[in-house]
Amino acid sequence: MLLPFSPSDPTTQALKADPSRWRDAARALLRDGIDPMQHRRDSRIDAERRAANTFAAVAEEWIAKNAGAWSTVHAERVRKFLRVELYPK
Repeated sequence: MLLPFSPSDPTTQALKADPSRWRDAARALLRDGIDPMQHRRDSRIDAERRAANTFAAVAEEWIAKNAGAWSTVHAERVRKFLRVELYPK
């Protein structure tokens, strides 16, 4: 039984509201041979990776990489275009 331990996850919110459910989830992980603390750390790392791999993050990294070859005006124009037209709102 793998339970997500991301702070924004609804399951985590429910577990925090009822500590006995949190304990039961941790015990279930232990029964499956999974260290609950390591599982929690891995879940956080995965969440950070997913956040870092969003379109906006990758686009900003691309802009930063190419900004040296572009004029300041062009870099800002590209950034504004992406922000207005392509980034999620």
